[in-house]
This record gives sequence, structure tokens and C-alpha cells, in this order.
Amino acid sequence: MNDSIDIFFEEWLQQRASLPALSPDIQFIYRIARLSKILGQRLDRTLVKYELTRSQFEALAALRRKHPEPLCAQDLMEASLLTSGSVTAMINQMIKAQWVERDLHSEDRRRIQIRLTNKGKNKVEAVLRERIKDNTLLANLVSKTEQNKMNLMLKKYLMLLEDLESKEESKK
Repeated sequence: MNDSIDIFFEEWLQQRASLPALSPDIQFIYRIARLSKILGQRLDRTLVKYELTRSQFEALAALRRKHPEPLCAQDLMEASLLTSGSVTAMINQMIKAQWVERDLHSEDRRRIQIRLTNKGKNKVEAVLRERIKDNTLLANLVSKTEQNKMNLMLKKYLMLLEDLESKEESKK
């Protein structure tokens, strides 16, 4: 039984391209990338129904995780992977939609804090309920034993990759 990555590797093998050979040992990297694409598409379909961008969802979810505590623009920039100018524009859109409120920081009046409104809380919770339902459906495609094994292997790999990224970033 072949998946799309098996086919991809077979096609490259037939080409004998001038590129380095694609070792079967790295197939799992391509599978993770393919899974990421499919999962991202599923998320995007949900977000379209709620008229949210991915960045808005990530920002609202970050605010929900800390609710009722506010977050600063820098926190939202990190959560949404946007630049500071883009975060400002996104915050303004979310204020206009009444999903968030902007306050001055209590100790540093030059900084702003962003707080989730009830409307924003209800919106992000509706999306999260739908995402949890879909993610449960996807997880249940494999057995509980397979879920546990995958979780352990992916956790280990993610920790190693995050450590590598951190080391590479610190060299810059």
C-alpha cells in the first residue's frame, strides 16, 4: 500500500536527477510535511466558516489561553508569526470586529495590552470546539496504541528539532 510520499520517492528514483539521492531514511520528514499541509488545509476550511485568518485565530487562541489576563502586542506577534506592523493592523481589525480591546499597560504607559472580549472569547471557543472535534476524528483513524507511540516519537523529534533551532538561532 503506497501513500503520496512513496509515489514521490519512486518518481525521484526513476529520474536519477543530478541531485543527491533521496534516502528512504528521510521519508518521515516528507510525511510530516504532507501531514502539516493537510492539517493546515483542514484548519483553514474551519477558519473560513468563522471569517478568521490563521493569524487572527492564533492571536485569539493565545489570548484565550491567558484569559482573563491581557497580552502585549509582542506576545501576539510571536503567537501569530506576524511582523510588528502586521500585528498592529490585525489588532485594529480585531478591535473593529469587537473581538478584543486595547488598554494601556498599567506600569508602562508606552505599551498597550490586548484583552479578549466576550464576543472574541465566544468566537475562538466555537472554532476550538470544532477543531477539537475534527482532531479527535483524525486521531481516531489509528488505534490508541498507535496514537501513544506516534505521540512519543513526535514529541521526542519535536524536542530535538526545537533544540537544534535554538542552537542555530543563538549562533546568528
